[in-house]
Amino acid sequence: MEGLWNTPMNTILFILLPIVTVLGFSIFTKKLLWLAPVVFTLCFILICIFLMPDILTVSECQQIFWFISMPLHLMIVVLLTIMVSVITYVIKKLQQQQQEK
Repeated sequence: MEGLWNTPMNTILFILLPIVTVLGFSIFTKKLLWLAPVVFTLCFILICIFLMPDILTVSECQQIFWFISMPLHLMIVVLLTIMVSVITYVIKKLQQQQQEK
């Protein structure tokens, strides 16, 4: 189980889940893009508690989860959200400039 947790689940939690939440919000509702970190955090916590219930009871697991893993994941999603917001803004400005010509 440890090997399974370390590779595919880390890939899903660190790479796929943040990208899917940010892109999902940017595609469907750009006005609610700021909700992507909140939704990702809730999904991340629920998945981690489901897969590894020790994070609620074992002191060492709690510290690693709340003080290392959570801030790292939040940083990833916030940076992705900022990147998508900036890219969307630049694309809109370029489209406006082309329409003015």
